[in-house]
Amino acid sequence: MKTYIAVDLNKCTGCRACVMACSFHFSKNFSPKNSAIRVLRDNKNGEISVTISSICDSCENEKGRFCQMFCEPGAIKILKSDE
Repeated sequence: MKTYIAVDLNKCTGCRACVMACSFHFSKNFSPKNSAIRVLRDNKNGEISVTISSICDSCENEKGRFCQMFCEPGAIKILKSDE
């Protein structure tokens, strides 16, 4: 069973906590350049976009997915598929 990360842009505030959590998973430090997640927020119009790169390993060897655990507004969900 495959899992996918889905982001509800109606709930996302653009806080980037997921970015920091992801970077900690990969490098044990807080650096956006080490994250599989990118969050862009246009402060002029409030639009938010989120991309998840192919390096995402769904927090392999962790007790949960860091991006989801630290997403305060609950914008990140994990979806499962039988594909």
